[in-house]
Amino acid sequence: MHILVTLNVFQNSLTSHDPCWRYYANLLRSLSSRSVIWYMTKPDFEGARSYFVQFGSEIDETCQEVYLSLLSRVQVCHIDDRILEEAALYGLNFPDRIRLACAIDYNLEGIVTYEPQQFALTVEDVYRLQLDGYFPVCMTSECLDAGFCVEKRLHIFSVASFLINLDETSIHLPYQLQSSEVFQLKEFHIICENEISEAAITLQVLDNLQLEATAVGKTPFEAIQLAIDSIIDHCVEMPARRLSSYSIPPATLLGAEAPVAVVICIECAGTTWQVTQKGKR
Repeated sequence: MHILVTLNVFQNSLTSHDPCWRYYANLLRSLSSRSVIWYMTKPDFEGARSYFVQFGSEIDETCQEVYLSLLSRVQVCHIDDRILEEAALYGLNFPDRIRLACAIDYNLEGIVTYEPQQFALTVEDVYRLQLDGYFPVCMTSECLDAGFCVEKRLHIFSVASFLINLDETSIHLPYQLQSSEVFQLKEFHIICENEISEAAITLQVLDNLQLEATAVGKTPFEAIQLAIDSIIDHCVEMPARRLSSYSIPPATLLGAEAPVAVVICIECAGTTWQVTQKGKR
């Protein structure tokens, strides 16, 4: 999991004069123990280092170790003109604009902060935050290399809600893609036992993202289809659909590497779609 953490997560653990200091320090310790790849904007990272130099002596040695341990695992998000242009689109204060733009540009899954309300863009965001302790943010961003638009989805968490929901995989939906043409099957494994097939597949989404899924079906083909659909349903809003038929037209194979055609028919939203595709495997 790839998460951006804000400066205040470090700041709040620094002063022993605050009655809540030990609470903040314990939460920082909990974050440090999680198997998460952490990110910070460059200004936040430099700020966290500067604050520790200035105020680190006021906290106990254990908290100092946790502070520096978590900070040492942080990857820095550098700010360029593209991120500044992206940040200008959001109606937030300037530091939070930069944080949100970095999280989107670096394809992160969420932001952890002590001030999640600062990222709320709608009344619905505020409501979800009060109800769940986190809320989703969806932003449309153009992928210039691939030539299509991607609706990127991440979540804004309070520190406590992130620790509570860390294992809830249903909230980890970083992308909402607007084109199914970007999916590519990279790898799959089939296990067949007692007339039940289990498929584990990996799909390539964009240049830097691979998604995995496992599904069980009555046939190997059905298991693969269900696994692929489970990923697509996380990335593209589509009506319910089902595979109505598939076939391999008769052909003379001229060697092991000869192309083979497959015809599939899909029923979706009251319409039947038929596609023929050729490949070597």
